[in-house]
Amino acid sequence: MESIPEEKKMNTLAGDIGGTNIRLAIINNKLKILAKETYSSKNYKSLESAVAKFTETHQKKFKNACFGIPCPVEKGVCKTTNLPWKIDSKKLSKKLNCKVLLINDFEANCYGTLALDKKDLLTLNRGDPEKSGPVGIIGAGTGLGHGFIVEEGKKPIVISSEGGHCDFAAQTQDEKKLHSWLARKYKHVSWERVVSGPGITNIYEWISKSKKTPEEITEKALRGERKSKKALEIFSRAFGAQAGNAALILNTKKIYLSGGLAPKVFPKFKSKFLEGFSNKGRLSPIVKKTAVHVIKNQNLGLLGAKIAARHIK
Repeated sequence: MESIPEEKKMNTLAGDIGGTNIRLAIINNKLKILAKETYSSKNYKSLESAVAKFTETHQKKFKNACFGIPCPVEKGVCKTTNLPWKIDSKKLSKKLNCKVLLINDFEANCYGTLALDKKDLLTLNRGDPEKSGPVGIIGAGTGLGHGFIVEEGKKPIVISSEGGHCDFAAQTQDEKKLHSWLARKYKHVSWERVVSGPGITNIYEWISKSKKTPEEITEKALRGERKSKKALEIFSRAFGAQAGNAALILNTKKIYLSGGLAPKVFPKFKSKFLEGFSNKGRLSPIVKKTAVHVIKNQNLGLLGAKIAARHIK
């Protein structure tokens, strides 16, 4: 039997699983990506089938596997919110013949921030560099994820959150009208119904009485088309408001914005984001001291899954 070099034994199969895309990669201990693929989530009936496709294509050795999943994970089992999947770490472990760790996707994102460089960031608010406290992360994609990092000595404590499913709190007249419209469409109006890719579609449908994809709306908004631009303004302000809420919950020193939407939207709609972010009444001065950075590195979840895999025993 062919022996496996020691360095290859430390490779990890990392997964960043979303409602739209499945990103899989083999990553070594130096956080170098050795192989990577992106698959459309809707084309697979299970995570196992996507992983089988990946391992068939990339026959590289790995010691363990870690997947960031967009839902709560309990005792190694989870049922995804935006996909019809039930995922069991023990079943995956048997198929892959290695130890498997399932974690919340924003737990993976939190770990991923530990691998970021300055070049990976776009700063929206410099904040106060002297401010201390935890770090928050919030990201809009198919859903709206949240997480926090509490630095305890040299070992960070990562806290995943389902804050995207908290009640949407409308502030402006447009948001109040939007909320009423969403309340007729859904049983519960959460932040995720507004601050996400599907949320952009919801806002645009309320404005125009027609449907378009988030990509179409964003592209038109960046070109200045009136209805699309208004949709992105409402989205950006709401995103800022919820990011500000996250900053207040643990009095964070820093907020990261992850996902594919933020790097596209906020260079142009920065002012709307910051308007929502800092509008916190008596605590507005505190929130303004919080730094806000957009993460441009789209491998965040994969890198975080690799870092989290170091905890596998």
